Amino acid sequence: MTAELIIKEKLPQESLSRLSECDQLYITLYESVRIVNMTEEVLINASIDLVAASYAESGIRLSNDPKESDTQLETLSNILKNDLKQYHRFMTIEEVREAFKRGARKMYGDFMGINISTYTDWINKFRFDKERAEALSRRERMLKPKDGLTKEDKERIFQDALNDCLEYFRKTGKVIDTGGAIFDGLWKRKKIKLTPEQVESYKEQASKNEYERLEHERKLAADKLDRITVNRIDIQMDELMDEKNMSIRIEAKRLSLVDYFKSLPTGVN
Repeated sequence: MTAELIIKEKLPQESLSRLSECDQLYITLYESVRIVNMTEEVLINASIDLVAASYAESGIRLSNDPKESDTQLETLSNILKNDLKQYHRFMTIEEVREAFKRGARKMYGDFMGINISTYTDWINKFRFDKERAEALSRRERMLKPKDGLTKEDKERIFQDALNDCLEYFRKTGKVIDTGGAIFDGLWKRKKIKLTPEQVESYKEQASKNEYERLEHERKLAADKLDRITVNRIDIQMDELMDEKNMSIRIEAKRLSLVDYFKSLPTGVN
């Protein structure tokens, strides 16, 4: 139900056109077909295309033996298909395609071969991308209130999203909370309560995490002599000084959500 509701709720073109090209890209990818709504046949074909394209775009060759090459492609494509269904079902196939595209071009760093570890890293780096989180947060604020949804409908949608977030955390140790929506829902329901000291502590850690992330991305860009990206990151690093910085606020909420999930007894949703 959650996925079906989300897929139908698109930002009007007039509103989308007012956003930056970066925001438009993330939102357009997010509003395309979700993996959970794809048939088995379509998903396996998409997985084969993704793996094959990654080899071609990265310049890495499969085995010289045609039979062995076909076996490698089929095996990895099937594993990818199953991973997408189990761990990334509420992403869209176009988001995954963009993650693979960036990964094959080493936008997420160097890699040794195309394997499960490689593509998992690409997908997660795309999902956790701060620019994506901020774009989707802006999208949510621009959307009109959902017409026809009762209070019970909204609660059920939130619980579905919360359960998915918690399930993913228990499997991977990572929290994906786009725009801090899960945290906000738990805060509103008084499930998460923080003292002023705890709030400041999370903000300090979030600021440190963001600075280290940007510092790492800046080094990668500098190594590639990418001055445009370096300048953009310098601006982002300066903006971390702003107490209302969106990236820090979202990261602080994520850190708090991690601790909340850790405090829950096993088996409790």
